[in-house]
Amino acid sequence: MASKGLERLKRLRNRFARLRHPKHFRMAQVAIKTDCGAAMCFIGHTLVAEGYKMRLRKQWQAFRGCDAARSDYDFISPAGRRSREPYRAAQRLLGLSWREAEDLFQDFRVKTIPQAIKKLDALIAAKEQR
Repeated sequence: MASKGLERLKRLRNRFARLRHPKHFRMAQVAIKTDCGAAMCFIGHTLVAEGYKMRLRKQWQAFRGCDAARSDYDFISPAGRRSREPYRAAQRLLGLSWREAEDLFQDFRVKTIPQAIKKLDALIAAKEQR
């Protein structure tokens, strides 16, 4: 039986496969306001896919654990609480070890949606082999 984290990784991969606009993915920002909505990294997409709501901020801030990442949005959990550490929340939801999270969330060589899908496919395959 697959773990919840593995099932969530597969759903995240499918979410990326359905993304139609390349501007909806950007690794350097957790979530940034664009002319076509919001561009998000793996962290932002994970949280939204798991029911978190996004609330536009008056000013951006960097999150702990992902210092270079900018976010124009707060993430509000399904329970109604603002997530203070989106990096950790996404890590927990996906069932990632510290090293796996660092490899996925901080691989700034990933620039395109196809590259993101390839990255998720490799992580899913590695987790399925365990």
